[in-house]
Amino acid sequence: MTSDQPQASADATPSIHASQRTTGALAARHAAALLAKDAAELEKVYDGWAEEYDADLDGIAGDGQWGCTASKIVVKLCSPKDMPKLLDFGCGTGIAGPHLKEHGWIDTLHGCDLSQGMLDVSAKRRCYAQLIKSTENESGVKAGSYDIVHSAGMFAPGQAPPSALDSMAKALRVGGLAIFTIRCVYYDGPEGAAHKGRLEAMCKEGLWSVVQQTEEEYLPKDQVTAYVFVMKKLDEVMLFKMSAFLARVSAATAILTSTIKASMEHSLALCFHDLSPESLDKTADDASFLTPLSPSYPYYLMRICGIW
Repeated sequence: MTSDQPQASADATPSIHASQRTTGALAARHAAALLAKDAAELEKVYDGWAEEYDADLDGIAGDGQWGCTASKIVVKLCSPKDMPKLLDFGCGTGIAGPHLKEHGWIDTLHGCDLSQGMLDVSAKRRCYAQLIKSTENESGVKAGSYDIVHSAGMFAPGQAPPSALDSMAKALRVGGLAIFTIRCVYYDGPEGAAHKGRLEAMCKEGLWSVVQQTEEEYLPKDQVTAYVFVMKKLDEVMLFKMSAFLARVSAATAILTSTIKASMEHSLALCFHDLSPESLDKTADDASFLTPLSPSYPYYLMRICGIW
């Protein structure tokens, strides 16, 4: 099979990403994906790499464990009985499929990916009830239709954009879980700032909340670890109603406070008509006629202190 990836030559060191520690032809193929400039280039890279992808990643991580980093958390926290509908988002060659199928996700396990070449390899595993070809701007899956969205390896240099986080949340039902990896060195560094910013913004916007975040071994030979995030989708409608309710409470409180203040001012003016705010202002320098025992003394103190 002819590969579209840059091949290492005997006398030239391939251009690799700064996070890579491996070298040679394997590293060059991996680098082509990490250094992709746009979705079209990334799709072409994966279409050409699909047949060798699993073997290459095993060479970096060993035994296919890199593909199960997030699915291990899925099977630990979730049950196919309670959360049967699972989407493998950016499923690639379907490396996590056998692990998920083994733990009970069979007829309701779906996958989607940008690369048709990767989906073709994934189909050979016979783990997925449905495989969906995604585009740069559209996942191709129905909104709110999954209990779990799983993803491994999608958030790294040159891979899925920050908007993919929104697509994952959109695919979930309210209360569903998104369980996915993000390379630590990427998330914590300047390259991943946009992803980190969007993930945190989605929390502030009430789209989802963090259930847990752990650091797991990912690609040992490249000395790369990954965060596994578990995010719970929140009810946007309920949050909107709650925000509106709190806004009304805040407005009512302001009106009530103003009314009480006006009422107290009016009552004090009636009780101490000879000590109105105007007269107190005029006698601020000569309050000898007032004593701490005088009933109007507290009002006078508030007046000269600027509280009233």
